[in-house]
Amino acid sequence: MTRKEKVLALLKSKEWVTNYEIQSVEYGGVAGLRRLRELRQEGYQIEIKRCIRDGKPSGTFLYRLTGDTGKNQVLRLHQESNGQFKFA
Repeated sequence: MTRKEKVLALLKSKEWVTNYEIQSVEYGGVAGLRRLRELRQEGYQIEIKRCIRDGKPSGTFLYRLTGDTGKNQVLRLHQESNGQFKFA
């Protein structure tokens, strides 16, 4: 199983996945986030939500698979009024 396939399996197995989980050695370290970009380029819709601690944005991001199309689509990042990011 490739690391990209492992990242996809992780996203499918949980409601939300942290950037720290994706950046673990099992998923390729920092390159794990690159696998997310590759999945998006293949058409998978992945929502991003930034965690807030003590009223301030933290360095923790949550990711979840919202669409399992696997087809090439153009996805645009949109920041909502509450500070969360979504792909539209």
